[in-house]
Amino acid sequence: MSKFIKNIRLPLIIVVTTFFVLSPFKHPFTSEENVAEAVGIGLIGGATTNSSFENGILAVEIHGGAAVEIALAKKYYGQIRLPSSLGHLLEHPEIRDHMKLKYSLPAPLLGFIPIKGEVKGDHLIFDTTNNIASGTVNVPLNLSLAGVYKFTFEIDIAALDETVPLDTYEFKINVGDEQLDLPLLEFPQSKTTLEFEHQGSDDGEGNGDEDSGSGGDEASHGSSEATVVFLPNDSAPPVVDPTEPTKPYEPDPTDPTDPQDPPTENAGYLTLDYVSSINLGKHTIEGSTQVYESEELRPFIQVTDRRGTGSGWAVTAVASAFATDDEQETLPGSVLMFKNGSVISPGDSVAPYPYPDVELHPGGESDWVLWAEQDTGLGTWVNRWFPSEENSDLNDHVLLEVPGGSATVGEHQATITWLLTDAPGQ
Repeated sequence: MSKFIKNIRLPLIIVVTTFFVLSPFKHPFTSEENVAEAVGIGLIGGATTNSSFENGILAVEIHGGAAVEIALAKKYYGQIRLPSSLGHLLEHPEIRDHMKLKYSLPAPLLGFIPIKGEVKGDHLIFDTTNNIASGTVNVPLNLSLAGVYKFTFEIDIAALDETVPLDTYEFKINVGDEQLDLPLLEFPQSKTTLEFEHQGSDDGEGNGDEDSGSGGDEASHGSSEATVVFLPNDSAPPVVDPTEPTKPYEPDPTDPTDPQDPPTENAGYLTLDYVSSINLGKHTIEGSTQVYESEELRPFIQVTDRRGTGSGWAVTAVASAFATDDEQETLPGSVLMFKNGSVISPGDSVAPYPYPDVELHPGGESDWVLWAEQDTGLGTWVNRWFPSEENSDLNDHVLLEVPGGSATVGEHQATITWLLTDAPGQ
C-alpha cells in the first residue's frame, strides 16, 4: 500500500500544481488581533483576524488551521466590509488595479510548499451600497492534512492617491465554503479594529544653496537684511464665497438656493466662521422609506486658522432629535447625510481632509466633518456640499432619510451643532 502511495504522489502533486497555476487570484489588511470563528471552513479552534496599514497599503487578514480535507473543485468565498468612512474607496475608478484577495492554502499530499494565489481585477465583486468587497477562490483539487488557511484583503491606498485621516476603524472579514451574505458579516467575532495615527508627509527634500560665480574675481561684497513681523489677529474673519473664495460671500436674498445664515462672528485665532442651515422642502407622507434632497444648492461651513503654528484642527457635527412646535421628538430613525464635500480656499496652504460620508443620526452621536493634520488647513478654508450636476434644482449631496411610518404631519426641526477643536486627534 505504501509503495502505491509513493508511486502516485508525484504525479498528483504535478496535476494539482498545474491546476493552481492556471487559476490565479489576490488581496490584504493588519494591526490589532481578535479571535474570530470561521464559518463553514472547519478551522481548528476558530481563526485570528488582524488589520494593518504600512507603506500606504491597508490589509485585513483572517487565518487558522484546518483538519484533514479531501475535496474536488472546492470553492472558498471571502468577504470584507469597510467602515462607511472608507467605503468610497470601492467606488474609485482604479480600485480594481490596486485591490486584491490573497490566499495561502495547505499543500496537497503532505507537500511542504503551500499553494498561494490572489484574486483581483474583474474577479472581485463590489457592493458599494454596503461597502463590501468579495472574491471566490477556486480549488480544483485539495488533498491535505492539517494546515493553515490564510486569506488577506489588500488595498494600495497610496497608489489610489487617497489619504486615510486620523480615526479608529473597524473592519469585518469572513471566509466560508458556502456563499456568504450580509448577515454573516455581523458576527462580532469577525471584526478587527485599526487605529490610524497621523500620516504626516515628509518629502525629505532640502533646500541647499550652492555658490555660483560669474567667472570673474570678487572685488568686495556687502549684506543687508529684510525683516517682517506678524502679530496675532483675533478679529472675526470675513466669510468668503464658496464658489469664488477670493470674493466675500454676498448671498442673494431672493434666491432660496443660497444659504441665508448670518456669520457666526466668532473672534480669535482659530474660528468657525460660518455654518449653513438646510431646507429639505415640503413632502407628502409616504408609507416606505424616503430620501429627500436639500433645496440649498451651495451649503457650506468655513474655518479660519490664524494661529501660525500649523498644529492642526478638526470639525465634528452632531444633530439634535427632530421635534415639532410642541417640542415632541419626531422622525425616529431618520438620518441627515452630507456626501462628497469638497474644500476650497483663497490661499494656497495644504488642504484639510473633508470626510466624504458624514451621517448624523438625530439625537445620536457626532461624526467627523473636516480634519487638518499638522501643517495643513492654515488660513481660511471652506467645506462645501454642491450638487453633483450643475443647473440642478435639488442638492443630491445633502439628504434626509426618513423611514416608512416615521413621518407625521407638521414642520419638524433639528439643530446641527458644529464643533471646531484645536486637537485633531480628539
